[in-house]
Amino acid sequence: MQVYGHRGSVRPGPQNTPASVLAALAAGADGVEIDLRLRGPDLVVSHDLPEGDVPGASDVLDAGRGGRVVCEVKNRPGDPDYDAPRAGVAHALVDLLAARGGDDVVVSSFDWFSIDAVRLAGGPPTAFLTPFGMSMRAGVAYAAEHGHAELHPHWSSVTRRGVEKAHAAGLRVVTWTVTSPIAGRRLRRLGVDAVICDDPADVVAALAGVDDA
Repeated sequence: MQVYGHRGSVRPGPQNTPASVLAALAAGADGVEIDLRLRGPDLVVSHDLPEGDVPGASDVLDAGRGGRVVCEVKNRPGDPDYDAPRAGVAHALVDLLAARGGDDVVVSSFDWFSIDAVRLAGGPPTAFLTPFGMSMRAGVAYAAEHGHAELHPHWSSVTRRGVEKAHAAGLRVVTWTVTSPIAGRRLRRLGVDAVICDDPADVVAALAGVDDA
């Protein structure tokens, strides 16, 4: 099972920065998850509406070149910058990645318009990020029907049967957001492919050399 740092790494942080990405990879994480938004014409890395000094997407992607980067497109109803179905962040990300080349990226979002836009534009693999409380069965059905490569369910909805159904449909299962090594070990026993966690160093250390079979 792979380990990805949440927002680079919430601990030690500062989250969604090149420093947090480098810290996660140095701790043995296989990759990271980061949050993307538009500020004017620029694609930036920020969980909330970008204010003050926030890093540009290219700087954070450069830091992540040592592993996989899960790029979460932030585009939810109620956000002041919500723009579905135009999916401006998704299109900007596809253009940026095409211009850069060489990034190991999967694009995730709660917003169906965004991940569909990435897939239809010929972008990198896409993942359906399921809202808290959505069953794996519903998530698998949507992701498989729309041609996405991964399902990213909340850890609390993960079951062994759900993981088996996802794998049978050709989907990788990457769970969010793990906050303890105990949860990480449980998810590994259930067969998930990767976990997104706040403290990747802690989870990597806890999983090392431990046989959960």
